[in-house]
Amino acid sequence: MDRSFLLRRGARKTLIGLVGALVTAIALAASPVFSGPSVGRASTAAEFAGKGFAANVSVMVMVKSPDGGSAGYSAVTNAAGEFSFTLTPPRSGIYTLTVTDAGGQALASASLNILS
Repeated sequence: MDRSFLLRRGARKTLIGLVGALVTAIALAASPVFSGPSVGRASTAAEFAGKGFAANVSVMVMVKSPDGGSAGYSAVTNAAGEFSFTLTPPRSGIYTLTVTDAGGQALASASLNILS
């Protein structure tokens, strides 16, 4: 059997594996992140930060309160794809914050448990 063919086939598999790993790394690096405290107190401001979003775009932070109600707040990312958001929850319970794009697609989320 021709050894050069086997080497080429092995090199091809290695190259395909490396390309797959690179694509995965790029996808993971491009995933936006929205983070902040996981626990807080009622009537106390909680600061959240968004990173890894598209630059200079409008996003919506949808806040679902413990009673099931929801409200949306707009924000604009800076040139680095970052933004900040402050929530002052009025009562105890779990609040879910979801960042969406202009089309309503969820991009990232965080939860905040407000203690009594």
